[in-house]
Amino acid sequence: MRLPEDMTLPEEFVPEVPPEAPVHPRDAATVMLLRDTASGPEVFLQRRVEGMPFAGGMTVFPGGGVDRRDADTSVDWSGPAPSWWAERFGCAPGTARALVCAAVRETFEESGVLLAGPDARTVVSETSAYSEARDALASRELSLAGFLAEAGLVLRADLLRPWGNWVTPEAEPRRYDTRFFLAAMPPGQRADAVTTEVAHAYWQRPAEALEDRQRGRCGLLPPTWVTLTELAACGSVPDALATEAVGGILSALPAVLDDPAEPVSRGRLQSAAWLSGLCLAQTRMGLHHQLAHVLGGTFDLPHAELHTMLLAPVMAFNLPEAPATSDRMRGVAGPDPVAVVSEIAHGYDGPTTLADLGVPRAELRGIAERVVAEPYPNPRSLTVDAVEALLDGMWRGRSLTGGG
Repeated sequence: MRLPEDMTLPEEFVPEVPPEAPVHPRDAATVMLLRDTASGPEVFLQRRVEGMPFAGGMTVFPGGGVDRRDADTSVDWSGPAPSWWAERFGCAPGTARALVCAAVRETFEESGVLLAGPDARTVVSETSAYSEARDALASRELSLAGFLAEAGLVLRADLLRPWGNWVTPEAEPRRYDTRFFLAAMPPGQRADAVTTEVAHAYWQRPAEALEDRQRGRCGLLPPTWVTLTELAACGSVPDALATEAVGGILSALPAVLDDPAEPVSRGRLQSAAWLSGLCLAQTRMGLHHQLAHVLGGTFDLPHAELHTMLLAPVMAFNLPEAPATSDRMRGVAGPDPVAVVSEIAHGYDGPTTLADLGVPRAELRGIAERVVAEPYPNPRSLTVDAVEALLDGMWRGRSLTGGG
């Protein structure tokens, strides 16, 4: 992704004389808090106080450097293990543990949002009772492990999702190796600006934040600009989460098909499948699921095999009418997501066409008529002829690339 040509850093960010040897970057974590609204998802942003040693006056997401105590293994933890995070961020498990703890701690310190709960299935709905602990965390009088233990809370690592990794350029005197996380705003909680590091905090649609930078109303560092651009392509919080889920499945599934007993790939696939289910629970079914129900119910077809067969053709049918989704798919699957999914679907030992499953070709128009009569929500409007043509392609098993 190319940065805007007019994106330049303030003079005070660029040292007159670069250090003789690059400074070793400090591990850091930053969290994009997202919430859904009627006009689309909003992200929580903070304008840092002018004169701060790093990114003073810039608009950023909550976050900060790792504290050595963030690596404390006594933290009561729920969600993907540190080894899972280590694989995602390319670091040691101990570093990964510290990064996740730093993400939770810094988000609470800087915004008052606490990704923890009384047990592994709940999250606190109101955080004012922990205001003294928040101050003690910010002043380093209290560690995250100590706070969670005293409050009887479990760290909810499953509420965080990995997003990106940015390292400050070598010419900078103060450098960070920052891992970016995504989290949906917990119900009932409120994000605020009660921190000495922030002059102003607010919720804003990512596209509006990008426009503010273009009009000179705020300053963005390159990682923030890129991340906001990625988030602007998401129509909802589940959209943002689904991007990671798709990437996880497409990267892990081929390895599992090659060696079903290999534990690391199986774990990655299970995690991506869990996240996919979480997204599915927050959105509505479309044409793919409707076809599976109508075809499967009519002809008593095997559910998993049918879903596998339907996915790539329905993607090819719908993606031209869903450009934002298409862009996100290309970001994780490459220039031709349909071809990638189609190749994986044909890579297992099973039926690959509706003809293989015994569906009579003469029945396809009747199936199309039933689908169009009571359509599920779908990006592309449906006609009987279009759906029949889609089904006929799946019956014949035509080669798939791109969309159409």
